[in-house]
Amino acid sequence: MGCGGSKNNDQTVPVKETKKEQTTKGKKGTKKEQTTTKGKERPRPKSAPQDRKGRDKSKSLEDSAGESNKKLSKEEQLRQELVAATESRDLARLEKAISDYERNQLPNSADLARARRVLVSLHEQALQAAIQEQKLDALEAAIDAANESPVSPELHDDPGETLQEAEELRSLLRRLRLYVHKVLALKPMTVSEIHSYKRPRPLVHSVMKATYLLLGERERQLGEWEYIQSLLRRQGRGSIIRRIQEFDPRTMKKAKVHRAEDHLKVCSKDKVRQTSAGAGTFYVWSYNIIKDGKPGGKKKT
Repeated sequence: MGCGGSKNNDQTVPVKETKKEQTTKGKKGTKKEQTTTKGKERPRPKSAPQDRKGRDKSKSLEDSAGESNKKLSKEEQLRQELVAATESRDLARLEKAISDYERNQLPNSADLARARRVLVSLHEQALQAAIQEQKLDALEAAIDAANESPVSPELHDDPGETLQEAEELRSLLRRLRLYVHKVLALKPMTVSEIHSYKRPRPLVHSVMKATYLLLGERERQLGEWEYIQSLLRRQGRGSIIRRIQEFDPRTMKKAKVHRAEDHLKVCSKDKVRQTSAGAGTFYVWSYNIIKDGKPGGKKKT
């Protein structure tokens, strides 16, 4: 038994490490591993390609793409507004849309061509309306707008010559305004004076016949002074001053213009004025209207 006990004592018994020793060993191992890892060079990430100025090429490409998209977006916005303005047929809106489109030097397109055609049509309609209205202020505004428009060249080359017609009428209305100025300044008493004549001087009768012929009255009736007196008594729109104010020379008939001229030939401005200030004013108006309506005319007295 003693031998057996000795044999058992000779066997090596593994010694268990204490918790403290395990912790210490673990820390040392970790530190060693850290040192080893630190000593090794980590692979560096590949740097992005750069341009000549040292900028990141990929970033530059992205910026360029962004600017290109932004530019395309603006072009598309301008194009869409051009189409919408064309559909609206709003003259002012279409003017702005075309100006913006062309100012940004965008390429010609079917949309732009259609927009310009519509704008020409809108200006022609505005000019025709002003021509029909025959108000100088409205006519001048329509002509100025047409001349300042992006489609002004097309309007000047228009086969229908709407703009040319409007400009000719404007010149005429300007002259008529000058001619009628003294007539409008006449006082009611001055017209009443002419009406009060029971047997007027022949030259006064001739002047009034010429004046009323130009205003559209029949010559046969005007031979009677009483008929002229009845015309002079009219008030409102039928009054002689109002009729002259609203006179449209385009309604004159050539035969009546020639007959009115014949009646004035027997008179002189100075003699008429000496006889009647009112008749003298009507003489000047009639004389200028006749001269203005004849070829090579437009001479005022």
